[in-house]
Parts: sequence; C-alpha cells; structure tokens
Amino acid sequence: MKAFRIVIFDLDGVLVSEKSSWEAVHKALGMEKEGQINLRGYLKGEFDYKEFMSRDIALWKNTDLNGIRTIVNRISLTNGARETVHSLKKLGLKTAIISSGISVLADRVKAELEIDYAFSNKITEDKNGKIIGIEVVPVHRKASVMRKLARLEGVSTRNCIVVGDGIYDVPMFKIAGFSIAFNSDNDEVKGAADISIDKKDLREIIPYIKLLLKRFGPQHFSNYTSA
Repeated sequence: MKAFRIVIFDLDGVLVSEKSSWEAVHKALGMEKEGQINLRGYLKGEFDYKEFMSRDIALWKNTDLNGIRTIVNRISLTNGARETVHSLKKLGLKTAIISSGISVLADRVKAELEIDYAFSNKITEDKNGKIIGIEVVPVHRKASVMRKLARLEGVSTRNCIVVGDGIYDVPMFKIAGFSIAFNSDNDEVKGAADISIDKKDLREIIPYIKLLLKRFGPQHFSNYTSA
C-alpha cells in the first residue's frame, strides 16, 4: 500500500489544451462575447453557478448535443497526457478528473486515457432534444468533490496528488498531500502549489511523483483523516 493513491487532474488547461471547454464552445458558435458577459455576471455574484450554467447553455440554442460533441472532439490532449496517465497506472496509482468543464469532453478524455473517475458538469438532452445542464462540479466546490472521491476510495485527501492550473484548483491543493501547478499563468496558483511546472508537457510531473512514491512509506499519512 502506497501513501499516495490517487492523482487528480483538472481537465481544461491540464489534460487538454483549451483553458475552458465552455469558452471553446461559445467561440465555435460565435457566442464568445455573450459568454464573457455571463462570466462577468457570475463573478460579480449576480447569479449562482447553476444559473450561470443555464445561461451559458442557452447560448447554444441552435445546436444539439451531437453538435457540441463535434466541437469538443476537436480539442486536443495536452502534450504527454497519454504517456503520463499510462505511467501513473504502471506505478499503481488511480487517476481522476475533477473539472467544472463539460461532461462530453471529460467523458471522452476519461475513455481515451482510461482514467478511473471523471467528475464534471453533465451536459445532456431532455426528452424534447433540448440541451440541459446538471450541476455536478460547481467551480467553487471542487474540494467537496475531491472529498467525495476520497471517501469512495476509502482514503484521505492527503493520499491524493492534485494537478491543476487555475485559482479554483487551490482549495483542492490545500487538502491534498501534494499539489502541482501545471502550465498556470496565475502567480497565486503557483504560490499555493508544492511545485510549479511551466513546460507544456504533462510528462514533467512524472519524476516528482516517482520521487514521492520512493520517499514516503505507507505510514506517512497514518495520522490524517480526510480533510
């Protein structure tokens, strides 16, 4: 049994090249400006995250789910993503995605990379074929989803390694056993992480994780409970 059991990845900007899958869809549909208006309203506290999702999805009114899937399927994996997940599996670690991005992208990446878990905001269709959203990972509550995952696996959040790039990943950094800021353009995110990697190749995290597994035995976190 290893002290570190799970590596948790953010999706947008970490496992895939796009910084925001929501913005990628808006841009493809010519709704980038309207999407930015929605984002500013949410950040100002004018409405909650569920309403934010609804307003964003409403911008896609002339597109069906297959159209959204076609757009996100054009989003490429980050350099080294495939090799990195494969290496982590060989090391005996489980992998997970915790993202406030779009489920059609998260589910595709989960299947493509054979990741164990994927938590993201569900995009589906109602019985009339209208696109609807189901809130699963509110952007401010990613740490709560991380705690849920730890309970599912019967481990502490301190047995988790988190790889993220945005300010909303910082709460996960705080309860993880080790945190990596990957390709982040935010100094606060970099400062909150145990290490920061600027090179746009996910394989750069592997030597650090191997070192952690070598350094810490199974008793290292024995005094911790889930944060």
